[in-house]
Amino acid sequence: MNKVLTISIAAYNVEQFLEKTLGSLVIKNQDKIEVLIVNDGSKDKTERIAAEYEKKYPDTFKLISKQNGGYGSTINAAVKHAAGTYFKQLDGDDWYETINLDSFVQYLEKTKSDLIISSFYEFYENTDEKKLVDNHKSLTDKETNIENVSFQNDVLMHELTIKTSLLRENNIQITENCFYTDNEYTFLPLMVAKNISRFDKPIYCYRLGVEGQSVSLEGIRKHYKDTNLVVNKLFSSYSNMNEVSGNKKEILEKKILKITDIMYSAYLLREDVEKARSDLKTIDANIKTKHFVTYQATNKVKKVRVLRISRFYLFNIIRYVVLRRF
Repeated sequence: MNKVLTISIAAYNVEQFLEKTLGSLVIKNQDKIEVLIVNDGSKDKTERIAAEYEKKYPDTFKLISKQNGGYGSTINAAVKHAAGTYFKQLDGDDWYETINLDSFVQYLEKTKSDLIISSFYEFYENTDEKKLVDNHKSLTDKETNIENVSFQNDVLMHELTIKTSLLRENNIQITENCFYTDNEYTFLPLMVAKNISRFDKPIYCYRLGVEGQSVSLEGIRKHYKDTNLVVNKLFSSYSNMNEVSGNKKEILEKKILKITDIMYSAYLLREDVEKARSDLKTIDANIKTKHFVTYQATNKVKKVRVLRISRFYLFNIIRYVVLRRF
């Protein structure tokens, strides 16, 4: 039977979570989904747990073991092997709402949209709080031209399901050995997609509060250089968007502003303050030279605009404001 949905699981040292992750994917329409567990060079029991599921459900679960290459490499490997008409990612420490997954697969069988948006839950590890995030209520379950959609909020990785052929035909590759590539995973398909629709039940459960996550202060300081890699890739893509206009260009610009904010904040949060200031000033000058139109657009980010107007003399003050968030 043809697979409707490929679920790509990025699995790196997630032995304490993986049983819950994989268990959430055991559903009635089991034969219509494919679960690719991409073991990214784990050193714990991740591979063993994945192999047990592959043995128990050989028509659904497949283990792909590879050397460590980071999150982007797991997406790239899964797209290469994917048999599903649609593609959705899942981190090895997160899970899906099992109760909604069957009806989601049934919906995917009927739609022809390039992209499907669904709401998701944020699960806060420290408090066990589960919060629904539903950013795009104005979208319907009918195919809609992206040019006709007024996006009030950003399109996030956990909301997104992508037609597999869209990823392959446009040779969409995610940067490997790099954090913050969720921005690539959403931006690049949005650039080439023509239509979008919405499934009205939450699918993804996103675990927050895990030590070392890239959204933590520790993670940001450790991986600040990665933000510059992602910015360069997306700025280059954005600068070449000759045929994109209207609402589609607007949502892509929002994403450009978001990754710009992330990068400047990451450098502001570095502990080697004077070196960080010097580095960021150099990066900013390079952006102005290589991507002047995009450079002008990013003046909409307040902290970036103030840094530029002050010639980076207000770096320490803005750093203090950003640091207070943590």
